[in-house]
Amino acid sequence: MFYNYKILEVNNEEILYLYVNSMYEFSNELDHDNKPKSLFNKIVNYIKDMDIHFNGKKVMLVVNGLIIGSLMLITNDFSNIDKEENYISYKEEIDTDKKDNIDIIDMDQDIKSFIKNEISTDNDGFIISNFVKMKSKDGKITYVDLNTYITNELSKVIPPTYEEEAIKSAAIITRTEVFKSLYENNYLEDNDYRDINKLEKIWKKDFNYYFSKLKDAVEETSYQYLSSNKYYFNFNTRNNYQVPFSSYGANLLAKSGYNYIDILGHYYPDAELETV
Repeated sequence: MFYNYKILEVNNEEILYLYVNSMYEFSNELDHDNKPKSLFNKIVNYIKDMDIHFNGKKVMLVVNGLIIGSLMLITNDFSNIDKEENYISYKEEIDTDKKDNIDIIDMDQDIKSFIKNEISTDNDGFIISNFVKMKSKDGKITYVDLNTYITNELSKVIPPTYEEEAIKSAAIITRTEVFKSLYENNYLEDNDYRDINKLEKIWKKDFNYYFSKLKDAVEETSYQYLSSNKYYFNFNTRNNYQVPFSSYGANLLAKSGYNYIDILGHYYPDAELETV
């Protein structure tokens, strides 16, 4: 029934995506009236057989790139399985005959095409996936939400206590580096990736405020990045008159009334601000 799976980090939560063979007839298992339990058993058996470990509790069923159903689990510990009711919090199905919003998951698409094409929602409500590959030092591939990755990387670049305009300028610099890496390698390096657990330990009681502040800066600058000669700007190559970017200096400029575009222009006068 299932031929593959992926674990993706979405909004700081791991979600298990199970790929269903399109030739498998499972419509009865999603029927609202019969409510059979065989689907749950198949999911659990597959998780056990493949020795899948994930930290979330949501399971999404994918057929030909469409999410056709989901289960929210009460626990992801299947060591002692007895009754289905002890494991499923709720179950959702999608009627594809209706004009519902359906997520299209294309997690193996070429990242170069992903960056070149505009990320948008079409008139029918179909949403292009926003996941990218991340590769650890041991070669393990995971998928993370692009904006979440940029937000977490931004935490290494600038303190969340700084001015919003300074953080926005740093967000664009971070995004430019991320886009450049994706374009050249088709994946992102782990590079001591700060996941949600690490950031909670660093910021403790201030986590929610700090994370929201950085995330807002990423989202408010949309998909903007810096370019030079129609390519991603190279921050490692500097002219003699170009001042190296300083988060401290950017914060002082922001306090003086500079917006993020002015700040970027101060440090990178040769760069052009573009949007994917």
